[in-house]
Order: sequence, then C-alpha cells, then structure tokens
Amino acid sequence: MVLELTLVGPMRLEDANGVSYGPKSMKARGMLVLLALAPDHRRPRGWLQERLWSDRSPDQGKQSMRQCLTELRRYLGPYKTGLITEGGVVALDVGIIRVDPVLQQDPRFEAGQELCEDLDVKDTKFREWLDDQRAKLMQGADRAREVMRAQSMQHGPPKTPVVVLAQHDPEGAEEKFFVQIFNDHLARDLKEYGAISVVPEGQVPVGAELLRVKSDHYRNGRFWHAHVHMELASDHQYLWSDTRKIEVHGAPPIEDLEMQVLIGKTATRVMNEVMQRHGDSAAGLFFRAQSLIFSLDKNAMEQADDLLQRAFELEPRAVYLSWRSFLRVSLLLEHRSRDKDKTFQEINDFVATSLVMDGANSMVLAMAAQARLAAERDAGGALSLARRAIDLNRANPYAWAFVAICQVRSGQMEDAHTSAIRARYLARATPFVFWWDMLCCLTAISLDRVDDAIRFGEAARAYLPTYRPALRYLYALYESQGVPDAALERLKVLMQVEPDFKPSLLRDPDYPSATLRNSKLIDKVPEDI
Repeated sequence: MVLELTLVGPMRLEDANGVSYGPKSMKARGMLVLLALAPDHRRPRGWLQERLWSDRSPDQGKQSMRQCLTELRRYLGPYKTGLITEGGVVALDVGIIRVDPVLQQDPRFEAGQELCEDLDVKDTKFREWLDDQRAKLMQGADRAREVMRAQSMQHGPPKTPVVVLAQHDPEGAEEKFFVQIFNDHLARDLKEYGAISVVPEGQVPVGAELLRVKSDHYRNGRFWHAHVHMELASDHQYLWSDTRKIEVHGAPPIEDLEMQVLIGKTATRVMNEVMQRHGDSAAGLFFRAQSLIFSLDKNAMEQADDLLQRAFELEPRAVYLSWRSFLRVSLLLEHRSRDKDKTFQEINDFVATSLVMDGANSMVLAMAAQARLAAERDAGGALSLARRAIDLNRANPYAWAFVAICQVRSGQMEDAHTSAIRARYLARATPFVFWWDMLCCLTAISLDRVDDAIRFGEAARAYLPTYRPALRYLYALYESQGVPDAALERLKVLMQVEPDFKPSLLRDPDYPSATLRNSKLIDKVPEDI
C-alpha cells in the first residue's frame, strides 16, 4: 500500500483507509510540498534549507533540517522509506508517497480551493515561493482560457478530442499480454466515465486533436512495475505521467486495487485535458457539468442540466442521460423538489432510454441502480443493477457506492462500510472524492463509529469547505459528542450556504439527514439554537 499526498485544498497525506500520516509542524509540511512540486520530486539540501530556514545561520539551518527530517520519518512510520536522503539530496519515492498532480484547470480550483490553503510556514523565502507557485497556476489557467477563446473565434468550434493508446511491442510475452489488457481497461473507462473516443494509431478522424497515452510494464522478481505517460501527439508535449510498483502473486495484477486506481487516475487526467482543451465539445461540456452537479448549488445544478442536454445534442450518448438522472436524484435529496411525480418520471425516462442505448455500460447501470433506489425504493432491484455494473467493471467507484447504499437499506451495515471504503479508494483520483468521503461518514454513523464518521466528514469538508452534507452531519456529530465550539463553527458555515437551516430540520423526514435520524445520535442534537 502507498500514501497519497494531496496539495489542492488543505494538504493531506493519507493511506487507503484515510489514516493521516502528515506531520504536525508547518516546516515539515512545507518540506513535503517543496519536494512534491519539484522536478522528479527531489531537491538539494541547501535549496530546501534556503526556503525553510532563510533567517538562520548555515549551521542552525543544517541542525533544523536534520530535526525536520527526523520528524518526517517519525510521522511516516511504516512508510518512512518513502523519504530518501542521500548524497546531499532529499527526495520522495513516488512508489511509496504518491503525489496527486496539480493541473492548471483542476476542477477543485473552480470549487473555490487553493494550493495548500492551510499551509502557514513562517519563512519569507518559503512564502514567496508558494505565492509564486499559486500565481503560476492562475496565470496558466487564464492563458489557457484565452487561447481557447481565440481559437474558437478564429477557427470555429474546437476540434473533437480523440485518445489513442500507443501501440508498442514489449519483449516479454507476459508484458505484451498485460499491455493489451491494460489498454482495454483504460479504453473502457474512458468510454464509460468520459464518453471519449479511443482509436488505434493511424486511424485518427480528420479535424481531431490527439492525446496519446502509452503504458510500459515489466516484471522484476515479485514486483510488477507500471508506467503511464500522456502527451499531445502533434508535438509530443508532455502532459502527465504516473508510476506504480506492485507486489504480485502469480498472474500480472490487473485486478490489484492499485492497478485499478492507476487506470482510473489515467482516465481522470485524460478527462481533465479534454475539459481544458475542448471545453465546448460534448465531452468538455459533460465534465464541466459534473463539477456543477457536485457543488450541490441549485442554480449550478440547473446549469449542469443544460450542459448535459447540449452534450447529448452534439453526441447522443447514453452516459449523458444517466447523469441527468443522477442530477435529478441529487436535486430531490438536497433541494426537496415540489413536483416529485414529474421528477421521478423524468428520472425513469432517462434511465429507460440510457439502458436501451447502452445497457452494457457499467456507468449507465450504476446510475440506473441509484434511480431505482430513489424512485421505487427497491433496494433489491437496485443492488442487482449495481452488481451487474461491478461485474462489467470492478473499478467503477460509483457502482461500489450504490452497492454500499443498497446494503445500508438492507441492514448489512458492516458490508456497506466495507463497500464504501473500497469505493472511496477507487475514487481517490477524481476531483469529487469528497462525495465518497461523505458516503464513508454515513456508513460509519450507521455502525456507531463516531470518530471514523467525524474523520471522513472532515475529509469531505477539507476538499470542499462549503459542502452541505458534511457541514450538517459534522454539526450534529460534534453536538452529540459535547464539542460545542466545533459544532458552532460548522453551523455558521452551513447557515451561510443554507440560510434557512435550523437544527430542528435534522428531524424532518423530508430533510436529507436520514442516516442521522436512524441513529441514536439524533437524541443528543438540540431542537434549536
């Protein structure tokens, strides 16, 4: 297993179960950030010392550096070999500490987050460096938008985005076979999650802009090594890459959780590039709509529905209809639609049409499971659909999420929490992982694991500080545990984004707090403030 270092929003260093290994001191956290954003994730000791202890003498700075490295290793515990110190250089082993890439147009920035927004290192040189990193991101995003607007005015609509999975012939038969399987799984995810065309090299449609993805694999003893590289085909411009080192037991590890995460992460990076370069294509409109849906803001969700409709008009794909049903279920849960019959009819129509168009698509089946659960309260039928989705794609985090929800409805609480944890891990690469964090918070509440529920709720809030579900449940959790200051802090933010909120709503059968109402925690929440 590995640790994931996240830099957008509050800095986080966690394992697959959400356990934090982040150091407490700001200087140690600052060192992690300096390494994470460095080329090849390595820097000379002197370079680090100048940005973290610029106000101290060279000897004092060296001593502080040694203490900082000792602290980092202590907090990393079993993962301490992920920090490399040799030959006057400090580096991160990305096979142990994986860095979540920071993109100029990462949807998390549009959700109001910032690079390392909770980092406060008391050193002028470090602050200047971090301000410069933040400014470069914003300037790069502005330039990208200007280029897209200029291209649109000069050349009409953006070119259709197409992905090619580079064809190459590894020496070993085992590696050659695995490359084909890996490419097949990636092509499936791009089709199901992003409605993106994948074509062989040499068969690119006229007027298309090509993203090329190449994966290299080899086995060394009991370890399988995988490297994925993405570039712009026209000029071989580097866009993104990632590496995995996985222990194997027999066959190549395509079903290993880490390999499934790598495939999902690659698909997510491709989708981010499409949104950045082809915002007005059907796929680009689709990705923009997703960001708006997960904000849970009613006006934004209505804009998302328009974007999905436009995407379907450009390219009639079943997945766009599935997401329109997902959007309506979210509206029903979060904003208590007055015309439920009309909304349920629209949901059923979208699901029926999408299943006819592409009933072998795991995303279509997963969204159909959610709709079945919401519109008909049929946990058995919904679970059957979600299981079929997993049979088609075991790496689909949405399918695992809806399995978890069905298991909660059926009283299988332990199984539900296990499914939710798996879904969250598979979704780590997405910019909407807070949705799965919140699901784990709910399943933890169902098991009366309050500390875990708070941890997952705070993880969701860290990604999106205005996320309503996290705020309302954290308010209730802190109240139930007799922590009024923390409860009041979450309540104040909640009332800013939801002005009509009052604690008595948590007991309202129509309010989205069913998990809380079904737990004994509700008895400890005040009726009003």
